[in-house]
Amino acid sequence: MFAMGRRSVWRHGLGLGLLLAASTVWPQWGHAENPSQLWLLLQRCAVQAEAGHQPPLPCARVSGRPGAPDSYAVLKDRDGKAQYLLLPMQRTSGLEAASLITPQAHNFLADAWALRDLVSAAAGAPLPRQAFGLVINSAYGRSQNQLHIHADCMQPWLVRRLADPALSRGEDWQSIDLPLDGGIRHFQLRWLPGEQLDVNPFRLLAEHLPAGDDMASHSLVLIGGYDPQHRPGFFLLSGHHDAATGDSANADRLQDLACHIVESLPSH
Repeated sequence: MFAMGRRSVWRHGLGLGLLLAASTVWPQWGHAENPSQLWLLLQRCAVQAEAGHQPPLPCARVSGRPGAPDSYAVLKDRDGKAQYLLLPMQRTSGLEAASLITPQAHNFLADAWALRDLVSAAAGAPLPRQAFGLVINSAYGRSQNQLHIHADCMQPWLVRRLADPALSRGEDWQSIDLPLDGGIRHFQLRWLPGEQLDVNPFRLLAEHLPAGDDMASHSLVLIGGYDPQHRPGFFLLSGHHDAATGDSANADRLQDLACHIVESLPSH
């Protein structure tokens, strides 16, 4: 078995006013929310977009025709300094949705990777690729039943761990243990070379799972990085729900809501 170790584009120049306007909707999203609350917010964004309103509040952006297979919305998360969520505008339960791994599937993770400039603006400094990442929680570690990709700064300790030149940059999956939630969580890791995300990570994970395993049990994490020759790429990680150890595969803990890594970046 793949045995391994939740939480939930801005057009350039819209600025702080948009962030404040968008944030006014979040008090309606309580912490005991309906698991379809994000889907309901998307419907409001769709109405605004189709009426020609920019931004289509409560979203910061809607891309494509709402309901089209490649359409998505971007929302400022209620939590965190700089975290944004990218959500398909079609009903998509989570990373276990079959529509994400078909040959014609749209690459929403590539869209989410393009949010680095947006997250950087909210964080207050340009984030290097190794400080930025995307997280999708498992069905056991999420509160919402609409696929949402968390885009945010990564934990500084994780950035340092992945920068270790001794860590394999192989394209085969390997095991890696990471300290998380007061314990050690087990992940699988593989390297994806290239400046841009030209592959479908959902499909890569699905193809790796052995018989009897299922996508709903997994988290998926994408973090930028470099190999020892300083060639760009991505670290792809996946955690696994384990009831025995209490691991719900809530990999969003690998992100840093306070974006502390900005403090260690060179001044601009």
